Amino acid sequence: GPQPEPWNVLLVTFDTTRADRIGSYGNDRIQTPALDGLAANGIRFANAVSVAPITAPSHSTILTGLYPTGHGVRDNGLFVLSEQNRTLAEILKDRGYATAAAVGAFPVISRFGFDQGFDLFDDHLTGMYEDYLGERAVPKQELFFDERRAAQVNEAVIPWLEARQDEPFFLWLHYFDPHQPFEPPPPYDQLYADDLYDGEIAYADSRLGHMLDQLKRLGKLERTLVVMTADHGEGLGEHNEVTHAVLAYDSTL
Repeated sequence: GPQPEPWNVLLVTFDTTRADRIGSYGNDRIQTPALDGLAANGIRFANAVSVAPITAPSHSTILTGLYPTGHGVRDNGLFVLSEQNRTLAEILKDRGYATAAAVGAFPVISRFGFDQGFDLFDDHLTGMYEDYLGERAVPKQELFFDERRAAQVNEAVIPWLEARQDEPFFLWLHYFDPHQPFEPPPPYDQLYADDLYDGEIAYADSRLGHMLDQLKRLGKLERTLVVMTADHGEGLGEHNEVTHAVLAYDSTL
């Protein structure tokens, strides 16, 4: 008989997002309607553990299915995901998928090998720091990575989605917002003034909702498998760890 139509795949990774900060995981102090909707209408994994509490090694595992000992990425900024690895994007590209990604921060830019298999890989992080000539106008923060907001990640790929006709697509979106520093945009900075970390997660959830709305507008949502995960959690003071990347407790895994 005729082959069934292949499913599109949308992979969304929320950086630094603890499960216990999401509504569908029992948190009633935060509004995460997009994620709660996915949980209600799909499958919610109650027990998911990251391989490493740090962005690049964990994303390398998500994209290859290998432990860090296998794919070779042990830290941010010091390792490149080598060409010998076969990534999810490469597998799906070989099966006729159009592939695109937009990332939110420096640890997963193309320089570190994360663009393997992607037709479009958008990692232009510094637009908001540049003047009209494209020159950097804001000095680089010493403590933090270059990053852009989830809305800018979406904007980078929506035209690409609109241009897709019939071929199935694989799209990876990386929302870095919940990572330090905790600076959610309005109105989330006011709605979550007492917990800006929650504010960043609620904001990222709203942008996932916007992307799902765009897919619905394009008539593509019905045939799209939406997979959301986090690369790791956040210490928030547990075990005397404020952020992540040093200790391996449930708070960060």
